[in-house]
Amino acid sequence: MLNKTIRSFASLSLLIIFGCEEPVEENGTVQVVNTTNENSIGDGTVGAVDDYFYNFDYNIDADFYNYPQADLGLNYSTYLGFKGAEPPTLNLRTFPEYLVKINPGQVEYSQRTVIDSLTRSDVVVTDSVKLFSEDFRDVEYYQWDFTALIENQRYKPTNSSEVVQTDTTIYYQDTLDVYGYRAVVDTPVISQGIMFVDADEWVDTTYTYENTTPQLFSNQFVLQRWQLSADSLMFRINTDCNDNGNLDAAEDEVAVGTPGAIWDDDEGIWFADRGNGVFDLAEPFHDANSDSTRNGTEAFQDRNCNGAWDDQEEIVDSLNTGALYDPIFDVWFIDRGNGKYDDQELYTDLNHNNVYDSGELFTLGDIPNNLLVDYSDPLNPQVITYIGQSDSLVARWGGTYYNMIEEVDFIDNKVASRFLKDSTVTLVTNKIVAHITDAGSDDDYLITKTEWGSPKQYDYLLFRQNENVHHLVRPSYFKPYGYYTSTDEHNDGFWYQDFFRDEIFYYTPDGQLRDGERVEWSYVDTTRVAIYRIERSFAVDAAEVKVPAARVRGVVGDDGTVECKAVDNWPAATVDDCPGADTTFTDCFKITRDLTMTMVGTGVEYGERNVTWLAKDFGIVKDEVFVTWGGYAGGAWDTVAFGRWELNQLDLTPVAGNKGLSRLVGNAREIPLNELDQVPEFDGDPFNFRRTAGFQRVNISND
Repeated sequence: MLNKTIRSFASLSLLIIFGCEEPVEENGTVQVVNTTNENSIGDGTVGAVDDYFYNFDYNIDADFYNYPQADLGLNYSTYLGFKGAEPPTLNLRTFPEYLVKINPGQVEYSQRTVIDSLTRSDVVVTDSVKLFSEDFRDVEYYQWDFTALIENQRYKPTNSSEVVQTDTTIYYQDTLDVYGYRAVVDTPVISQGIMFVDADEWVDTTYTYENTTPQLFSNQFVLQRWQLSADSLMFRINTDCNDNGNLDAAEDEVAVGTPGAIWDDDEGIWFADRGNGVFDLAEPFHDANSDSTRNGTEAFQDRNCNGAWDDQEEIVDSLNTGALYDPIFDVWFIDRGNGKYDDQELYTDLNHNNVYDSGELFTLGDIPNNLLVDYSDPLNPQVITYIGQSDSLVARWGGTYYNMIEEVDFIDNKVASRFLKDSTVTLVTNKIVAHITDAGSDDDYLITKTEWGSPKQYDYLLFRQNENVHHLVRPSYFKPYGYYTSTDEHNDGFWYQDFFRDEIFYYTPDGQLRDGERVEWSYVDTTRVAIYRIERSFAVDAAEVKVPAARVRGVVGDDGTVECKAVDNWPAATVDDCPGADTTFTDCFKITRDLTMTMVGTGVEYGERNVTWLAKDFGIVKDEVFVTWGGYAGGAWDTVAFGRWELNQLDLTPVAGNKGLSRLVGNAREIPLNELDQVPEFDGDPFNFRRTAGFQRVNISND
């Protein structure tokens, strides 16, 4: 079985063991089900894991049929009949002759030695800080929105593209102390577990220590930008409700029956409706359809605050009672009020002198819906629907407003703070080859290699055994937002932690596989990318399984022709040319390992299932992988198969007289993990980690 392999890096490597705690990653593992402490479970079937999983006192060379994803719905016999050929194959090998020796850690590995050539006092360095002005956009013009309902029409701005930031660089000098040290490892970087280092390679890390009081740097940017002028005419709400250009008191209340008196329902009074003493033309409006007639959807300037459009005042004969004469228009007319009671007129004290000044008869609203009118020609006022940069207008009662969109100097004061450096420390340490957490210092790992495909693909897998079977992994998680369906998406869609973790692969209490074994647990991983809820389960069931691994593939007839067991009339010159033939293994355990990974917040869920059949004296005879997004309740696994192996042939060669590996260290060749590509038996393939479900590479595609 998994007697120990991979020992350490011998003279080229050191292994350091740390007892300090690293940042918490698993927040509270919860055991839901655990039968490993129960004496009697299932139907009572048990088997020594050494007899069912691989006995690593042997060189194992196993060939599996590795079904393409497009053909996972076919069984072996159907595949042969449909394809006329055997499925592609995958090879699994172990290398017990190559060990990596593990040496206990020493305290002095983390002790620092001063490097004189890198240590200096009062070093003056020049540094800089860059300050940036704010981004902004110029106002290019305002346009009246004719498309909205009348009550929603207003001026809408059009802005320029974003004005590029202006920046300035301020240079300053900083005086600090510089220190250099050498050590084997840097304990702040790796604080727990087993770390493999290469004693012939060095890397350096510089730590900067800063003063506690920051240094301030400032700059004043003077910029020019186009903006709505301070007059903000389009936001003004008219309060000159008798339209005379003067501030007036409230209208007079009068007695019932007074000639010309008007009743106001809202105020509940009779009042004298006040005019302005001049002949008023119709209120200006935007004649959208050019018919010279104002309709209910066309915006107008409400000069008398009554909320309705008013036509020009009535022209009458000079003898008409109450008629007034207007010398500008040379007409007699009836001076009309606005038909509603007007209280004291309000004004906005623009110059804050506490008295009314000309041009202040307005309040400011929140919406730019005051339709502007230019009275440059009082007899022919013009509605302004477009306001460009530097445009001006003349108001109803005089006064010119220049540059309604104006260019102004914009002062932008920026301040940045920097903590000046007190000292720097450069620490030179050995290059880290691998870091393993949650593993004992005296445990050795077996190198297992799987190889398949053209062009060739391969994976290295590392296993060890103490009470249970363990697997060395680099924790990996899907990136936001998941739901990857193609191989490229999957390869790019998962990220890896920069440390190694020793995980239980098979639960084998007292070295036994037991029917009915169940372990379920969950925990939360808080990572630098997201928080993931992890749910896992492990199940063992006694089972039987049929795979194409029969030792006898065919026979030679009396006439010398080869009759293949799997398929009649198969073109075979020798029995070795026959395809694999089905055989049933009855002494088996079926092991099911499930993983559900849920990203907290988004709720995206990734599911992974690995089902393995272990046959006595044969190891793995069948292995399946299923992957799904969004959960697998209700049997959804049946539709998301992504990989299947079935044993074809197995070759077991004893190692050094079949002695236990713990007694073989003296005869084994010591090799560091990062030098596997230099050993001919590993075919020049460097050591790497990829995401696997059990032994199989997780390979998602659309096929």
